[in-house]
Amino acid sequence: MRAGVWRVAAGLSLVTALAAPCAGQISEKWSFVVTPYGWIAGLGGQVGFNSVVTDVDLRFVDIVDHLTFGAMATVEARRGPLLFATDAIYISLADSKAFAVRGASGDVTLDQRETIVQPVVGYTIAGDFWNVDLLAGARYWNLSTDFGLDPAQGESRSRSGTRDWLDLTGGARVSLTPVPFVHLSAGGDGGGGGSRSTWQAVGSASIDLTADHFSLLTGYRYLAVDYDHAGFLFDTHTSGWLIGLNLRY
Repeated sequence: MRAGVWRVAAGLSLVTALAAPCAGQISEKWSFVVTPYGWIAGLGGQVGFNSVVTDVDLRFVDIVDHLTFGAMATVEARRGPLLFATDAIYISLADSKAFAVRGASGDVTLDQRETIVQPVVGYTIAGDFWNVDLLAGARYWNLSTDFGLDPAQGESRSRSGTRDWLDLTGGARVSLTPVPFVHLSAGGDGGGGGSRSTWQAVGSASIDLTADHFSLLTGYRYLAVDYDHAGFLFDTHTSGWLIGLNLRY
């Protein structure tokens, strides 16, 4: 069963996996990294409001036609072993086709708008060609969902709702620089609070395009969240390839 829900792209919750420093290098001066990026992802799980719940099992190609707007970027600042980063994402989908698992018969369409913002702070332990970042932060979610019900018999009706919540997260990331222009990283985080639970795993590789300012990044990410409160269900996992550009200052 498939539902056209959302996600052509979304931001990293472990945001520094996109803006990884050169491993083994810690500067006492402030440095900044801005990373615009995209997430070519698929979505699975369940989404629902009140009595209408849909199964979700779709690929990137199943939802790309329903994207109305998407924007995301990460900003990171470092000085010595300390780091501060924030990731912000907004995604909107319209007129997606959904299959009603319970609570409705006939066709169901789904409009969804999502905002995720995650600030993190961290402490870096550096070796000769490796870094370990210890991270703590919070992931804020805002979801607005509208179901349009066109039943096989009877009048059309709709269900809609908006929810926001905050999850506290903790995690770690390991970064390696095997050769001067190639940077590898892998990490994850987990937590909860507003949701029952949330966790993710991220791996990435970047190649310097210039010695000081630009690098091209690619990677893979898996993000899961289980929110079920006051008739609003968002129990999903999202996974797919990442691509981005690190702009360093």
